[in-house]
Amino acid sequence: LSAYNRGSASSETHGYFFGGQQQNGWPQNNQLEKYVYANNSGSTNWGNMQQGCSAPTGMPDISNGYGYISAGYWYAPSMVFNRIERFSYSSSGSSTMPHTISYPMVSRLGYGTTSYGYIGGGGWSSYSSYIERLSYASSGSVTQWGNLHGGRNHHHGASASFTTEGHGGAGTDGAGITKFNFSSSGTTASWGTLTGRPYTTGQHS
Repeated sequence: LSAYNRGSASSETHGYFFGGQQQNGWPQNNQLEKYVYANNSGSTNWGNMQQGCSAPTGMPDISNGYGYISAGYWYAPSMVFNRIERFSYSSSGSSTMPHTISYPMVSRLGYGTTSYGYIGGGGWSSYSSYIERLSYASSGSVTQWGNLHGGRNHHHGASASFTTEGHGGAGTDGAGITKFNFSSSGTTASWGTLTGRPYTTGQHS
C-alpha cells in the first residue's frame, strides 16, 4: 500500500511497516506489512492496527517476538493518540492494545532492547523532551525515564539504539545529538551535532 509518514519495527529476519497516510492526508492507513531481508520479493499484508494513524513510532521486542506501535495522529479530524499496540512477528493478524503512553505525541524517537522499549520527544500542539520506558515483560506498561538533553524534542528526528544506550538526532529543533543510558533513568548528554539536518524517523537495534 502506498502511504507516507509510516512507522517501522524489525526482527532479525524481517522488517515491518505500519500506519501512515495516503495522498492529501486522508485516509489514514491501518495496515501492517511484512517483508523478508533475505530476498527482494516485496512485502505481504500482516494484519491491521487497532487504529490507523500517521507518524506512529515502532519499537522491536526481538527476544519475545513482538513489535510495539505507539502514538500517531489523524489528519482529519485532527487528533493525537496515546495508545500502545502490540503485534506478533510469528503470526499475522490484528494488533492488540495493552497499554497507553503518558504523553500523546507524534513523530517520536523509538528504541528497543531485549527487555524494554523507549520512546522520546515528539510534538503535537507543543513539543516534548520526555523519554518513556515500556516494559516488555508487562506487555508495554510505561514509566517516565528522563528528558532529552537540553529540552530537545527531536520531533521528526532520527534514532539509533545499541546494547546500552540510545541516540536521537536533529529534527525540528536543530542538528544536535542526544545520548541517554538504557540502564539509568534521567542520564542524558549532548553528543555532538550532525552535518546535515534530517527530517525523518528511523530505528535499528
